[in-house]
Amino acid sequence: ASRGGIGHAAPENVRNTVGRRFVMKCFQPSVVAFSAWIKLDAERIYVRGYRKVLKDLSQELDDEDKFKKRMEDLVATHQKLWEKFQKDPNHLTKAEADTKGELDKDRPHEPFTAPGKCPVCGQKAVIFMELDGEYMDGEAVTTGAFAMGLTCFYCHLMFEGSEKSDYFRLNSQLWG
Repeated sequence: ASRGGIGHAAPENVRNTVGRRFVMKCFQPSVVAFSAWIKLDAERIYVRGYRKVLKDLSQELDDEDKFKKRMEDLVATHQKLWEKFQKDPNHLTKAEADTKGELDKDRPHEPFTAPGKCPVCGQKAVIFMELDGEYMDGEAVTTGAFAMGLTCFYCHLMFEGSEKSDYFRLNSQLWG
């Protein structure tokens, strides 16, 4: 990839024109560092307005990489726990009872729960979800449900939030 291919591409074409994630992530910070080193205003290198587009894109890709690394670390931690816990029959009995108890709780308000499969240990887990709905003919109708977290009593994986739920594809467990 050349400087012109990135520095002069239209902002809406930056992702597709370059095609190399590494370059998209590293080009802008490298140009800024290099321009500071040679005492050149980085703005002079870019077509007007493109520096911010590339900076935002670079930051977005860096954030994605950091999030993925955190999720990989989370999985590794809970895989190690599961390796230990799966050999303990008392732990397995308690995890089964705790899972059933959580799923059987009467919940008049969100978050509601649904059974699911833990993405780390493969055991039965509790998916927490929010319902989406609308009013039709004066009556509330549920139109969907969205995963908002998970608890696994087997490997102790617990998390909240739609970003993590999306990473582990929990919605596909709700909707098959």
